[in-house]
Order: sequence, then C-alpha cells, then structure tokens
Amino acid sequence: MKPAKKRNFDVKHLESAINTVIERKGTAILPCFSFSRTQELLTTLYDIYGNNADFKTPIFVDSKLSCDISHLYPHLLCGKESEQWDKVHQWTNVHFIEEKEESKQIIKSDIPKIVISSSGFCTNGRVIGYLKKYLTDQNSMIIFSGYVGDNPSYLSYRIKNYREHKTIKVNGEMIQNRADCISLSSFSSHAGFNDLIKYGSSLNTNKLVLVHGSKEAKQCLSEALEKAISQNNKTYKVIESHKDMVIRL
Repeated sequence: MKPAKKRNFDVKHLESAINTVIERKGTAILPCFSFSRTQELLTTLYDIYGNNADFKTPIFVDSKLSCDISHLYPHLLCGKESEQWDKVHQWTNVHFIEEKEESKQIIKSDIPKIVISSSGFCTNGRVIGYLKKYLTDQNSMIIFSGYVGDNPSYLSYRIKNYREHKTIKVNGEMIQNRADCISLSSFSSHAGFNDLIKYGSSLNTNKLVLVHGSKEAKQCLSEALEKAISQNNKTYKVIESHKDMVIRL
C-alpha cells in the first residue's frame, strides 16, 4: 500500500476506533512521544472531529514535556502551519495536563475520554498510571502510533501482542491485558535499516553511539555500520550502549 493510502487508511482506522471506545463509554489511550508525534496526533484528531459540534469527548495531553513542546509550537511555526496549529491548540476539547495531582484525578475519572501520554514505548512516564487502570477494561483501547519494539522486553510489544501476553507486569504489578489494541503504522517516523546504514556511515564524527533498541538489534546494526563505515574510508567507532553506561564527550 502506498504511503498516502496507508495514512488515509490509518486515519479512518483511528476514527473508527475512537468512535467505538466512546460508544462503549471507555477510554482511548495513545502512548506517544512528546516531540512531534503528540502534536501530529492532536492535529489528526482535530482534522477528524474539530468541526463536529456534537463531539464533546475531552482529550487530555498528559505529559509535562508534551505540554511544554505544544505551547512552544505557536512560536516555531509560520504561515498555514501556524494557523492550523492555533486551531488545534485552542480547541476546547483539548486539555493540557501539567501537574501530577491533576493527572491522578483524570486517571481515577471514569468519563469517556481520549488520553495522549508519554512515553511512546510505555517504558516510563504518566502513561503507566493509565495502563495500570485501563488495561483491564474491555471497553477501553490502547492505540499505538508507529513502532512498538520487536520483542517482549518492551511493555508496548507485550500490550500489542495480547494473545501471547494475557497478563503483564506494569510497574511491578501483574495486570490483565484485556483492553483492545490497535497500531497505526503509518505514523512511524523510524528510518528503515538501509536508511540508518546509509546515514550512520556518512557522518563526520569520532564515535557513533547506538542508544535505542534491543541488545540483538543494536549488535546487528553495529556490525553493518562498521562494515559500511570502512567502505566509506572512515574510521570512527560504533558503540552499543547499555544500562548505566557513561559516554564522555
């Protein structure tokens, strides 16, 4: 499927999913990266529902960093993009949650709602509080936007692959994985393997540190990068990061 068609399909899929959750009186949780992805999803939701006077469902952006970045956008954009973001930013359905206490109250509330919260991989952040409550709710839904990891070490992966992970550990607590889950792959901003090799082997640097992905994935990428770097007559090192590693710049 071509990228444009895939995006249109995902937008329709998102709309259908949100409508289903609202009809069930559940909660839609969108684990999301704070920079760019949160604002992209908010804009997409506005494009779908912004001119629908009957759409009253609140949308909570619950992440301090996501809020800070969203409030900066009016100062960074210009022209039509700025005009569009002003509409999204001032949309009465959207509530930017910066304080933890307010976040706790929203988690407790059983009103139908849409929540955009970080982190995108569900590794930390306020989204964990929502997952602990709403993963057990069959009327609710987790909506991933893009890549969620490629093995069970990622909580996002275990949530998505609920048939093999019917009970999962969230912050040390075993939770039934009962909520619906969909993934919108066209929102992913990750470069492909070949793109990473091409870019990573053409840099002017002393070292390249791989900080994202599983141990196996980083090792595979590291080997391919070292080969490509050598072919480009460059000599910088590729370092695979690990927990508690300190890199001196």
